[in-house]
Amino acid sequence: MRAIYQSRLLLLSNWRDLKIGMLARLAITFGVLVSLSMPVTSFAGSDEAIKAYDSGEYQKALEMWMLLAYEGDAEAQYRLGTMFLHGTGIGVSTDEAVYWLSRAAEQGESNAQYLLGAIYLSGKGLRSDREHGLEWWRAAANNGHSAAQYGIGIAHLYGAGVSANSVDARKWLMAALKSGSPEAGRVLQNLDELSDSKSRIDSVVQYARVGPVPVWIYSAFNRLSMILTETKAGELVKIIERQDDWYQVELNQSLSGWVHLNDIEQVSGQDVKVAEGTVLRSRRDYSQNTDSVLMELNKNHSLLFIDLSEPWVKLSVSRPLTGWTPVLGLVEQADSPTSLEQIWRDEYQSESRNRHGAADVAVLSEILQAQDNIEMKSG
Repeated sequence: MRAIYQSRLLLLSNWRDLKIGMLARLAITFGVLVSLSMPVTSFAGSDEAIKAYDSGEYQKALEMWMLLAYEGDAEAQYRLGTMFLHGTGIGVSTDEAVYWLSRAAEQGESNAQYLLGAIYLSGKGLRSDREHGLEWWRAAANNGHSAAQYGIGIAHLYGAGVSANSVDARKWLMAALKSGSPEAGRVLQNLDELSDSKSRIDSVVQYARVGPVPVWIYSAFNRLSMILTETKAGELVKIIERQDDWYQVELNQSLSGWVHLNDIEQVSGQDVKVAEGTVLRSRRDYSQNTDSVLMELNKNHSLLFIDLSEPWVKLSVSRPLTGWTPVLGLVEQADSPTSLEQIWRDEYQSESRNRHGAADVAVLSEILQAQDNIEMKSG
Protein backbone atom coordinates (compact mmCIF):
# COMPACT_ATOMS: atom_id res chain seq x y z
CA MET A 1 0.00 0.00 0.00
CA ARG A 2 2.79 2.40 0.91
CA ALA A 3 4.43 1.79 -2.50
CA ILE A 4 1.14 2.49 -4.32
CA TYR A 5 0.59 5.63 -2.23
CA GLN A 6 4.11 6.89 -2.93
CA SER A 7 3.65 6.15 -6.63
CA ARG A 8 0.44 8.19 -6.68
CA LEU A 9 2.18 11.03 -4.86
CA LEU A 10 4.94 10.99 -7.47
CA LEU A 11 2.42 11.09 -10.32
CA LEU A 12 0.55 13.96 -8.66
CA SER A 13 3.82 15.80 -8.11
CA ASN A 14 4.86 15.34 -11.75
CA TRP A 15 1.44 16.49 -12.95
CA ARG A 16 1.60 19.51 -10.64
CA ASP A 17 5.05 20.42 -11.96
CA LEU A 18 3.83 19.99 -15.52
CA LYS A 19 0.84 22.27 -14.89
CA ILE A 20 3.07 24.87 -13.24
CA GLY A 21 5.43 24.77 -16.22
CA MET A 22 2.56 25.14 -18.70
CA LEU A 23 1.04 28.02 -16.76
CA ALA A 24 4.41 29.73 -16.47
CA ARG A 25 4.97 29.32 -20.20
CA LEU A 26 1.56 30.77 -21.02
CA ALA A 27 2.19 33.65 -18.62
CA ILE A 28 5.54 34.39 -20.26
CA THR A 29 3.96 34.21 -23.72
CA PHE A 30 1.10 36.50 -22.73
CA GLY A 31 3.49 38.92 -21.05
CA VAL A 32 5.69 39.08 -24.14
CA LEU A 33 2.79 39.64 -26.50
CA VAL A 34 0.99 42.31 -24.50
CA SER A 35 4.23 44.18 -23.79
CA LEU A 36 4.89 44.75 -27.47
CA SER A 37 3.23 47.46 -29.50
CA MET A 38 3.28 45.52 -32.77
CA PRO A 39 0.00 43.62 -33.44
CA VAL A 40 0.22 39.85 -33.36
CA THR A 41 -1.18 39.58 -36.89
CA SER A 42 1.68 41.61 -38.39
CA PHE A 43 4.41 38.99 -38.23
CA ALA A 44 5.73 37.70 -41.55
CA GLY A 45 7.73 34.59 -40.64
CA SER A 46 11.15 33.45 -39.61
CA ASP A 47 13.06 35.54 -42.19
CA GLU A 48 11.43 38.68 -40.84
CA ALA A 49 12.27 37.56 -37.29
CA ILE A 50 15.93 37.07 -38.25
CA LYS A 51 16.03 40.59 -39.72
CA ALA A 52 14.53 41.97 -36.51
CA TYR A 53 17.02 40.04 -34.38
CA ASP A 54 20.02 41.13 -36.47
CA SER A 55 18.93 44.76 -36.17
CA GLY A 56 18.66 44.51 -32.38
CA GLU A 57 14.85 44.42 -32.22
CA TYR A 58 14.94 41.43 -29.88
CA GLN A 59 11.42 41.65 -28.52
CA LYS A 60 9.99 41.87 -32.02
CA ALA A 61 11.97 38.77 -33.01
CA LEU A 62 10.92 37.04 -29.80
CA GLU A 63 7.23 37.59 -30.57
CA MET A 64 7.54 36.24 -34.10
CA TRP A 65 9.52 33.18 -33.11
CA MET A 66 7.21 32.44 -30.19
CA LEU A 67 4.18 32.36 -32.47
CA LEU A 68 5.99 30.15 -34.97
CA ALA A 69 7.32 27.92 -32.18
CA TYR A 70 3.80 27.20 -30.94
CA GLU A 71 2.91 26.22 -34.50
CA GLY A 72 5.70 23.62 -34.40
CA ASP A 73 8.40 25.41 -36.42
CA ALA A 74 11.67 23.72 -35.38
CA GLU A 75 13.96 26.63 -36.30
CA ALA A 76 11.77 29.07 -34.35
CA GLN A 77 11.81 26.72 -31.36
CA TYR A 78 15.62 26.62 -31.54
CA ARG A 79 15.88 30.41 -31.84
CA LEU A 80 13.47 30.88 -28.96
CA GLY A 81 15.44 28.45 -26.83
CA THR A 82 18.69 30.34 -27.42
CA MET A 83 17.03 33.64 -26.45
CA PHE A 84 15.84 32.18 -23.15
CA LEU A 85 19.25 30.58 -22.56
CA HIS A 86 21.19 33.82 -23.01
CA GLY A 87 18.54 36.27 -21.81
CA THR A 88 18.29 38.09 -25.14
CA GLY A 89 15.20 40.28 -25.10
CA ILE A 90 13.81 38.42 -22.08
CA GLY A 91 14.95 37.14 -18.69
CA VAL A 92 17.25 34.11 -18.58
CA SER A 93 15.37 30.86 -18.03
CA THR A 94 17.22 27.58 -18.46
CA ASP A 95 13.96 25.65 -17.97
CA GLU A 96 12.31 27.50 -20.87
CA ALA A 97 15.45 27.14 -22.97
CA VAL A 98 15.52 23.38 -22.42
CA TYR A 99 11.77 23.11 -23.15
CA TRP A 100 12.00 24.82 -26.55
CA LEU A 101 15.34 23.31 -27.52
CA SER A 102 13.94 19.87 -26.72
CA ARG A 103 10.94 20.49 -28.98
CA ALA A 104 13.28 21.51 -31.81
CA ALA A 105 15.78 18.70 -31.14
CA GLU A 106 13.03 16.10 -31.26
CA GLN A 107 12.24 17.32 -34.78
CA GLY A 108 15.86 16.77 -35.83
CA GLU A 109 17.11 20.38 -35.64
CA SER A 110 20.85 19.74 -35.33
CA ASN A 111 21.75 23.13 -33.82
CA ALA A 112 19.17 22.54 -31.09
CA GLN A 113 20.45 19.00 -30.52
CA TYR A 114 24.00 20.28 -30.08
CA LEU A 115 23.05 23.15 -27.77
CA LEU A 116 20.75 20.96 -25.69
CA GLY A 117 23.56 18.43 -25.29
CA ALA A 118 25.93 21.20 -24.19
CA ILE A 119 23.45 22.33 -21.52
CA TYR A 120 23.16 18.83 -20.08
CA LEU A 121 26.93 18.34 -20.16
CA SER A 122 27.62 21.61 -18.38
CA GLY A 123 24.99 21.13 -15.69
CA LYS A 124 24.10 24.82 -15.97
CA GLY A 125 20.71 25.24 -14.36
CA LEU A 126 20.22 21.47 -14.41
CA ARG A 127 21.70 18.38 -12.86
CA SER A 128 24.75 17.48 -14.93
CA ASP A 129 23.87 14.53 -17.17
CA ARG A 130 26.71 13.43 -19.44
CA GLU A 131 24.83 10.43 -20.80
CA HIS A 132 21.87 12.55 -21.89
CA GLY A 133 24.16 15.30 -23.20
CA LEU A 134 26.27 12.93 -25.29
CA GLU A 135 23.10 11.29 -26.61
CA TRP A 136 21.99 14.62 -28.08
CA TRP A 137 25.49 15.30 -29.41
CA ARG A 138 25.45 11.93 -31.19
CA ALA A 139 22.11 12.84 -32.79
CA ALA A 140 23.53 16.18 -33.95
CA ALA A 141 26.76 14.51 -35.12
CA ASN A 142 24.79 12.01 -37.19
CA ASN A 143 23.01 15.01 -38.74
CA GLY A 144 26.37 16.43 -39.85
CA HIS A 145 26.88 19.04 -37.11
CA SER A 146 30.64 19.70 -37.06
CA ALA A 147 30.84 20.95 -33.45
CA ALA A 148 28.96 17.88 -32.22
CA GLN A 149 31.21 15.59 -34.25
CA TYR A 150 34.24 17.31 -32.72
CA GLY A 151 32.74 16.92 -29.22
CA ILE A 152 32.03 13.21 -29.69
CA GLY A 153 35.57 12.74 -31.01
CA ILE A 154 37.04 14.46 -27.94
CA ALA A 155 34.80 12.38 -25.66
CA HIS A 156 36.21 9.16 -27.16
CA LEU A 157 39.76 10.53 -27.13
CA TYR A 158 39.76 11.32 -23.40
CA GLY A 159 37.16 8.82 -22.18
CA ALA A 160 34.73 11.56 -21.12
CA GLY A 161 31.42 9.80 -20.47
CA VAL A 162 32.34 6.98 -22.87
CA SER A 163 35.13 4.43 -23.12
CA ALA A 164 38.37 5.88 -24.46
CA ASN A 165 38.75 4.66 -28.04
CA SER A 166 41.24 6.23 -30.44
CA VAL A 167 39.57 4.59 -33.46
CA ASP A 168 36.20 6.19 -32.71
CA ALA A 169 37.95 9.44 -31.79
CA ARG A 170 39.67 9.54 -35.19
CA LYS A 171 36.42 8.64 -36.98
CA TRP A 172 34.45 11.53 -35.47
CA LEU A 173 37.27 14.05 -35.64
CA MET A 174 37.75 13.21 -39.35
CA ALA A 175 34.01 13.73 -39.85
CA ALA A 176 34.25 17.09 -38.07
CA LEU A 177 37.21 18.11 -40.22
CA LYS A 178 35.28 17.25 -43.40
CA SER A 179 32.34 19.26 -42.03
CA GLY A 180 34.58 22.32 -41.70
CA SER A 181 36.12 22.16 -38.20
CA PRO A 182 39.77 23.35 -38.25
CA GLU A 183 40.01 22.55 -34.52
CA ALA A 184 39.45 18.87 -35.33
CA GLY A 185 42.36 18.98 -37.76
CA ARG A 186 44.67 20.41 -35.10
CA VAL A 187 43.74 17.64 -32.64
CA LEU A 188 44.16 14.97 -35.33
CA GLN A 189 47.77 16.11 -35.83
CA ASN A 190 48.48 15.15 -32.22
CA LEU A 191 46.01 12.28 -31.87
CA ASP A 192 48.51 9.49 -31.20
CA GLU A 193 50.35 11.55 -28.60
CA LEU A 194 47.13 12.56 -26.85
CA SER A 195 45.55 9.09 -26.84
CA ASP A 196 48.63 7.55 -25.20
CA SER A 197 48.75 10.04 -22.31
CA LYS A 198 46.45 10.84 -19.41
CA SER A 199 47.98 14.30 -19.04
CA ARG A 200 48.57 17.16 -21.39
CA ILE A 201 51.66 17.32 -23.62
CA ASP A 202 53.36 20.70 -24.19
CA SER A 203 53.49 20.36 -27.97
CA VAL A 204 49.71 20.47 -28.52
CA VAL A 205 47.54 23.57 -28.92
CA GLN A 206 47.51 25.80 -25.84
CA TYR A 207 44.21 27.69 -26.14
CA ALA A 208 40.51 26.88 -26.17
CA ARG A 209 37.22 28.71 -26.17
CA VAL A 210 34.28 27.94 -23.95
CA GLY A 211 31.48 26.32 -25.93
CA PRO A 212 27.95 27.71 -26.44
CA VAL A 213 27.07 27.33 -22.75
CA PRO A 214 28.95 28.94 -19.81
CA VAL A 215 30.92 26.48 -17.67
CA TRP A 216 32.03 26.46 -14.06
CA ILE A 217 35.67 26.58 -13.05
CA TYR A 218 36.49 24.30 -10.11
CA SER A 219 39.33 24.37 -7.60
CA ALA A 220 40.20 20.73 -8.39
CA PHE A 221 39.41 18.23 -11.15
CA ASN A 222 36.13 16.94 -9.72
CA ARG A 223 32.63 18.40 -9.50
CA LEU A 224 32.58 18.14 -5.69
CA SER A 225 35.35 20.72 -5.33
CA MET A 226 34.68 24.43 -4.83
CA ILE A 227 33.33 26.43 -7.76
CA LEU A 228 35.69 29.38 -8.23
CA THR A 229 33.83 31.24 -10.95
CA GLU A 230 31.71 30.93 -14.06
CA THR A 231 33.02 31.59 -17.55
CA LYS A 232 31.14 33.25 -20.37
CA ALA A 233 30.18 31.34 -23.52
CA GLY A 234 32.91 31.83 -26.10
CA GLU A 235 35.52 33.03 -23.57
CA LEU A 236 39.12 32.33 -24.54
CA VAL A 237 41.12 30.36 -21.96
CA LYS A 238 44.72 29.23 -21.77
CA ILE A 239 45.20 25.48 -21.26
CA ILE A 240 47.85 24.60 -18.68
CA GLU A 241 47.50 20.83 -18.40
CA ARG A 242 45.06 17.94 -18.66
CA GLN A 243 44.23 15.24 -16.16
CA ASP A 244 42.04 12.54 -17.73
CA ASP A 245 38.91 14.39 -18.97
CA TRP A 246 39.62 17.67 -17.14
CA TYR A 247 41.59 20.72 -18.24
CA GLN A 248 43.41 23.06 -15.90
CA VAL A 249 42.96 26.49 -17.45
CA GLU A 250 44.01 30.07 -16.92
CA LEU A 251 41.21 32.59 -17.49
CA ASN A 252 41.26 36.15 -18.77
CA GLN A 253 39.73 37.18 -15.46
CA SER A 254 40.94 37.31 -11.87
CA LEU A 255 39.84 35.37 -8.81
CA SER A 256 37.36 37.56 -6.96
CA GLY A 257 35.56 37.26 -3.64
CA TRP A 258 34.45 39.04 -0.49
CA VAL A 259 36.29 40.28 2.59
CA HIS A 260 34.81 41.98 5.66
CA LEU A 261 35.23 45.73 5.98
CA ASN A 262 37.05 45.22 9.29
CA ASP A 263 39.85 43.39 7.43
CA ILE A 264 40.62 46.32 5.11
CA GLU A 265 43.73 48.21 6.19
CA GLN A 266 44.45 50.60 3.35
CA VAL A 267 42.93 51.92 0.11
CA SER A 268 45.00 53.74 -2.50
CA GLY A 269 43.03 54.40 -5.66
CA GLN A 270 41.69 50.98 -6.59
CA ASP A 271 44.50 49.14 -4.81
CA VAL A 272 43.50 47.59 -1.49
CA LYS A 273 45.60 46.17 1.34
CA VAL A 274 44.16 43.74 3.89
CA ALA A 275 45.22 42.50 7.31
CA GLU A 276 47.44 39.44 7.60
CA GLY A 277 45.40 36.23 7.70
CA THR A 278 42.34 37.69 5.94
CA VAL A 279 40.45 35.16 3.83
CA LEU A 280 38.81 35.75 0.47
CA ARG A 281 35.32 34.22 0.48
CA SER A 282 33.02 33.16 -2.33
CA ARG A 283 30.04 34.64 -0.47
CA ARG A 284 29.36 37.15 2.28
CA ASP A 285 29.80 34.80 5.21
CA TYR A 286 31.71 35.75 8.36
CA SER A 287 31.14 32.47 10.17
CA GLN A 288 33.84 29.90 10.88
CA ASN A 289 32.70 27.79 7.93
CA THR A 290 35.55 27.02 5.54
CA ASP A 291 33.43 25.93 2.59
CA SER A 292 33.23 29.53 1.34
CA VAL A 293 36.98 30.24 1.67
CA LEU A 294 38.65 30.77 -1.72
CA MET A 295 42.14 31.60 -0.45
CA GLU A 296 44.05 33.12 2.45
CA LEU A 297 45.43 36.60 1.85
CA ASN A 298 48.37 38.51 3.28
CA LYS A 299 49.73 42.04 3.22
CA ASN A 300 51.78 41.34 0.10
CA HIS A 301 48.80 40.41 -2.06
CA SER A 302 47.94 42.95 -4.75
CA LEU A 303 44.16 43.36 -4.57
CA LEU A 304 41.83 45.46 -6.69
CA PHE A 305 38.50 46.89 -5.60
CA ILE A 306 35.37 45.65 -7.42
CA ASP A 307 32.29 46.41 -5.35
CA LEU A 308 31.02 47.57 -1.95
CA SER A 309 28.06 46.03 -0.11
CA GLU A 310 28.46 47.07 3.52
CA PRO A 311 29.91 45.55 5.59
CA TRP A 312 31.48 43.54 2.76
CA VAL A 313 33.96 44.53 0.07
CA LYS A 314 34.44 42.59 -3.15
CA LEU A 315 38.07 42.34 -4.27
CA SER A 316 39.98 40.60 -7.02
CA VAL A 317 43.47 39.16 -6.90
CA SER A 318 45.39 40.96 -9.64
CA ARG A 319 46.56 37.90 -11.51
CA PRO A 320 44.76 35.51 -13.90
CA LEU A 321 42.52 32.92 -12.27
CA THR A 322 43.50 29.27 -12.59
CA GLY A 323 41.14 26.33 -12.13
CA TRP A 324 39.75 23.11 -13.61
CA THR A 325 36.89 22.43 -16.01
CA PRO A 326 35.66 19.35 -17.94
CA VAL A 327 37.18 19.03 -21.42
CA LEU A 328 33.78 18.73 -23.12
CA GLY A 329 32.94 22.32 -22.20
CA LEU A 330 35.81 23.70 -24.31
CA VAL A 331 36.75 23.78 -27.99
CA GLU A 332 40.49 23.92 -28.72
CA GLN A 333 41.53 26.68 -31.12
CA ALA A 334 43.43 26.12 -34.35
CA ASP A 335 44.74 29.68 -34.81
CA SER A 336 48.42 30.44 -34.23
CA PRO A 337 49.45 30.50 -30.54
CA THR A 338 50.98 33.96 -31.02
CA SER A 339 47.73 35.56 -32.20
CA LEU A 340 45.71 33.74 -29.52
CA GLU A 341 48.13 34.91 -26.83
CA GLN A 342 47.55 38.52 -27.89
CA ILE A 343 43.77 38.04 -27.92
CA TRP A 344 43.93 36.47 -24.46
CA ARG A 345 46.00 39.36 -23.07
CA ASP A 346 43.69 41.96 -24.62
CA GLU A 347 40.61 40.25 -23.16
CA TYR A 348 42.25 39.98 -19.73
CA GLN A 349 43.20 43.65 -19.70
CA SER A 350 39.72 44.66 -20.85
CA GLU A 351 38.09 42.48 -18.19
CA SER A 352 40.33 43.95 -15.48
CA ARG A 353 39.58 47.55 -16.48
CA ASN A 354 35.83 47.08 -16.66
CA ARG A 355 35.30 45.44 -13.27
CA HIS A 356 36.17 48.27 -10.90
CA GLY A 357 33.92 51.17 -9.87
CA ALA A 358 35.65 54.44 -8.89
CA ALA A 359 32.57 55.86 -7.13
CA ASP A 360 32.36 53.03 -4.62
CA VAL A 361 36.13 53.20 -4.03
CA ALA A 362 35.64 56.78 -2.81
CA VAL A 363 32.85 55.62 -0.47
CA LEU A 364 35.08 52.86 0.90
CA SER A 365 37.88 55.37 1.54
CA GLU A 366 35.47 57.62 3.42
CA ILE A 367 34.28 54.73 5.58
CA LEU A 368 37.84 53.75 6.48
CA GLN A 369 38.74 57.38 7.23
CA ALA A 370 35.71 57.68 9.51
CA GLN A 371 36.72 54.48 11.32
CA ASP A 372 40.26 55.82 11.78
CA ASN A 373 38.89 59.08 13.23
CA ILE A 374 36.74 57.18 15.71
CA GLU A 375 39.69 55.05 16.79
CA MET A 376 41.88 58.16 17.25
CA LYS A 377 39.25 59.88 19.38
CA SER A 378 38.66 56.79 21.52
CA GLY A 379 42.42 56.35 21.91
